[in-house]
Amino acid sequence: MDAEQVAREYLCPGTSIAVIGASPKIDRASNEIVEYLKRKKMKVFPINPGHAGKKIHDLECVAKLSDLKEKVDIVNVIVSPRFQDKIISEIKDLDYKPIVWFQPGAENPEAEKKLEEEGYTVISDACIMVVHTLFC
Repeated sequence: MDAEQVAREYLCPGTSIAVIGASPKIDRASNEIVEYLKRKKMKVFPINPGHAGKKIHDLECVAKLSDLKEKVDIVNVIVSPRFQDKIISEIKDLDYKPIVWFQPGAENPEAEKKLEEEGYTVISDACIMVVHTLFC
């Protein structure tokens, strides 16, 4: 599945998305992504251990994926590759396989390849907002 297919099947009709690396700081791309996805009627779950318990665009931020009380369709990763080992482990520990979307700047070819080999759909080198704008 490529970015266009994910957009048409998930983003356009609305979906649930965990944004890993979400920040309450308005100058951060992750803050803009959370705001955009919420405005487009997505069910958004901000995740960042440094901001757990805080609100980001009126959405409760949690520390990790396992803190979510429901499954998400897409895990949007906005964290530098050097901090992704724990995140990738958390994704693999889920009892389901969400789409894993690496935002520009968060690309991690090694992790992406391993996830794909394990049956995950992986999107990389594309901004989720741009893809939504293009195809929805």
